Amino acid sequence: MDYDQFDAVYGQVLVSARSLDAAALESEVDRLRTLADSLDSPADQQAAHLLVASLQDAVARSQRPVSAEMAAAVQIQTHARTSQGTSAERIKRIRAGIDQIATIAETADVFERGAILDLNTSLVRLLDTLTLDGPDDGAEGEGTEVDGGR
Repeated sequence: MDYDQFDAVYGQVLVSARSLDAAALESEVDRLRTLADSLDSPADQQAAHLLVASLQDAVARSQRPVSAEMAAAVQIQTHARTSQGTSAERIKRIRAGIDQIATIAETADVFERGAILDLNTSLVRLLDTLTLDGPDDGAEGEGTEVDGGR
């Protein structure tokens, strides 16, 4: 399995996470952990395990109500990750999502900021993949910092 395949499965789990109970979500986390272990590249394994750890933290927090800031950031991340549109449209949507999530994190409770900013990790990875494939919007060279450059 390559990282893009893992990322697609991870994205599906994110989309369905709200409709799963805690036990089903924990099962999905375990499945993602196994998939992360199967990645060929050690760097990809590390990146995948960071995503799994973030999701596992979310499972641990699932007993607590989700803040409005976190809910908004998750919704933005889900929208930014969609595969519809040209590469240029996707790159633009991902960059906007990274910036919006960083803005939300600035106003969030200090204990939740890191978790909100962690949502940008998969967006940055996806952005890097798309820009390496050759952006067609003339946007080469722009940074892809997880915190949106803030």
